[in-house]
Amino acid sequence: MTKLCRFIARGLEVVVGGLFIAIAATALAQVFTRYVLSNSLTWTHELDLLLMIWAVWLGAAIGIHRKAHLRITILSDRLSEASQKILMVVIDLLTLTFLVVLGWKGIAVIESVEGTVLTSMDLPRGFVVSAAPVGSGFMVLFFLPIVLQDFRDLFNPSRKR
Repeated sequence: MTKLCRFIARGLEVVVGGLFIAIAATALAQVFTRYVLSNSLTWTHELDLLLMIWAVWLGAAIGIHRKAHLRITILSDRLSEASQKILMVVIDLLTLTFLVVLGWKGIAVIESVEGTVLTSMDLPRGFVVSAAPVGSGFMVLFFLPIVLQDFRDLFNPSRKR
């Protein structure tokens, strides 16, 4: 599963990089058309928002894969090693629950905007909000090996973090 996660994360890194390149290109096109051609493109702002939303959700999944999200350890650093392991598993389970609920509720949001389209582009609005359940799905996928490792560490007292 770890090799699959690495492969998917690498693909997501390429996709997110492409999204940021597209954002830069559309912003540059907007500036050029507005100030040089004196005629603004109407769809670039909405497209940039759409691309940024997707980049953030997919980037959050990459952050989980890299274990790069912020952690506040002022309390856990003062606990014993055994208590730290228990706390880590509890936090993992709460995080996993949160991610599953986030994805599940994201699907409900997609259903709530069904039939509506973006104003300047003829794209379904559900395409924008589908970033939440898709990103949550990738986060769950990347978080499962971390949870399993923390469970193994909890029941293997000789193993150091």
